[in-house]
Amino acid sequence: MKPKVRRKLPARGFALIVTLSLMILLTVIAVGLLSLSSISLRSATAGDADARAFANARLAVLMAIGELQKEAGDDRRITADASILSKTNQPHLVGTWTSWSPGQAAKPDQAAPDYPTQKTALFRSWLVSSPDFTALKKPTWSETSVPVGDPKWIRLFSIARHGFDLSAQSVPLPKGGIAWAVSQENTKAKINVPGPETETAVNVALQAQRRPSLALASNLKQPEGGYNLRANRVLSPNQVSLDSSITTNATTAMPISASYTVNAQGLLTDAVKGGLKTDLNLGFEMSDSDFAKSSWSGVPNPFRSPNANMGFSSPNSYQGQRALFQPLVENPIVSTVTSYGVASISHRFYSAGVPTFDHLRSFYQIPTHLYGGSVPVVAERGADHVAVSIAPASNKSYFPPANPPAGLGSSLSIRPVLNRMLYLLSTKLDANDQAQLVITPVISLWNPY
Repeated sequence: MKPKVRRKLPARGFALIVTLSLMILLTVIAVGLLSLSSISLRSATAGDADARAFANARLAVLMAIGELQKEAGDDRRITADASILSKTNQPHLVGTWTSWSPGQAAKPDQAAPDYPTQKTALFRSWLVSSPDFTALKKPTWSETSVPVGDPKWIRLFSIARHGFDLSAQSVPLPKGGIAWAVSQENTKAKINVPGPETETAVNVALQAQRRPSLALASNLKQPEGGYNLRANRVLSPNQVSLDSSITTNATTAMPISASYTVNAQGLLTDAVKGGLKTDLNLGFEMSDSDFAKSSWSGVPNPFRSPNANMGFSSPNSYQGQRALFQPLVENPIVSTVTSYGVASISHRFYSAGVPTFDHLRSFYQIPTHLYGGSVPVVAERGADHVAVSIAPASNKSYFPPANPPAGLGSSLSIRPVLNRMLYLLSTKLDANDQAQLVITPVISLWNPY
């Protein structure tokens, strides 16, 4: 018998299954690619919006810097908040003015300056964005009300984050818009002023306070110490809340910028004539001989007269001391006669003696000679002026001020003090031949402040 041979036929439909599987795989890949492209497209669209927003923000910053340089770059420009005006709806708006000086030092007898007129006539612009730039050239623009919820106004500073509110009008662009405003830190008190931990002067009550007082701040408190450490660790408003010695509540410590700051800086510029000022901080530390010199190695002494920058020269009786403003008379002694009906009395006062830089130096050095020493203590000596240090008459009597201490021709003491106290006793007979006694007290106080 022949063996039977069995042949295995291929399974029907295998190619169809493979084809369907490949089609499903391709469909999954296509859906994935479509989803990926959709995500990429959305990301690209969001990226375009972010890039546009960043570009607009950068343009706003450049516009703010450009306007700041244009309006306030000149040394003869000044800035101030709108709060100096009698009427404003945004007191923290910053404006620029052309500087001006009434020249009171050279003409002390002229009328008082007309400040309201100068605030308007010398105004330049508000440092804020607006579609109408010409309107920003008027000081009355600060009176514009900020509509609540108006999309054309952008709030750039808020009380919650910065301590004050300040809004600006949006300037439309082909895509989006920009808004910017300039705020200033130089008018705020700096809370992280460095310095010695303890005072070393004899009497600190006579010195200017080195640091601002935080006792009146609503969310700050006056620290008891650690000033040197605070100057290095409180470098931004955000770090104020980390200092428990000056923060009453960490959650409300952020809005300090309305009155206080940690970034206040400035330059010693001449706002009237332009250029840098001369730093005279250490001028009063010089010796008496150096301070009295007319020049130092060819450099004119700014504390001596004459000086071209002042616009006037001190009288010869001032012996080279530079007056703070133009003296109206050569002799500072003023004589007056007061009549009391039954009697009259003549007085001689040195009230016309204009203070000099020597007086300022004397006041600056008060803490150095409070107690004892070779010169009279500050509470005992009188306020003397070099122009009235006259020689005694032939009878050796001195006119007031009496015999100023040697070497202290222009000095100051603590004021006010009692200058003179007199009692005038007068008698007369009235129409009925009755005696009348008149007692007239005359008390004179001197207060140069």
